[in-house]
Amino acid sequence: MNETSIVPAWLLELMKLWPLFMLMSALILGGILLYLKTRFVTHQRCSEHREGILAEQTKMKELEKRVDNIGGSLGILQNSLNQALQNMPTAKCMKDISLGLSALDGDMKALTAKLEGQDRALERVERSVNLLTGVHMGGTHP
Repeated sequence: MNETSIVPAWLLELMKLWPLFMLMSALILGGILLYLKTRFVTHQRCSEHREGILAEQTKMKELEKRVDNIGGSLGILQNSLNQALQNMPTAKCMKDISLGLSALDGDMKALTAKLEGQDRALERVERSVNLLTGVHMGGTHP
């Protein structure tokens, strides 16, 4: 060490490397700024994101209104369906109706047989009337 010098020699040697220290500090500072840039959000990106969220919220409100309208329609349909189901006949009623229709079918078959029998009787009466009419009108005898 030189006794006349106030600054130590090793410090003088370090002062010769100041451009290297400046470059290293600039790189470190640049790295820190780049890290912070990726870590924090800019005002522009924040406002874009906020606008996107607001647009999604308005879409959701519109969808909620549509769902409410559909829900109201479904409620009306459900009420009418419940009323229709209450007015429908029960299983016992349907069984009674089926038995009544079976009895009616049997009665219709009996009436058909009876009418066919009366048809034969009417043919005989019609033949007699035709003979009497023929004798009366024209004097012809069969």
